[in-house]
Amino acid sequence: MLRDKISIKRNIPISKMTGGMISLLVNDFLVRDKKYYSVHYKLIPYLRKRVYLDYGTVLRETSAKK
Repeated sequence: MLRDKISIKRNIPISKMTGGMISLLVNDFLVRDKKYYSVHYKLIPYLRKRVYLDYGTVLRETSAKK
């Protein structure tokens, strides 16, 4: 599994990776559609420009839809 390979290569515990993924989903940074995950649509322009996003900016952008 890709997750296991990355965990071993980067020396990151799987539990920490799983917790991070859940946090991204709960805060709507990642959106799940059946079996695929995608980045919240309002964050894509920032990623294209390779802008550093602090946590507050991401929260502000993604919570505007609620």
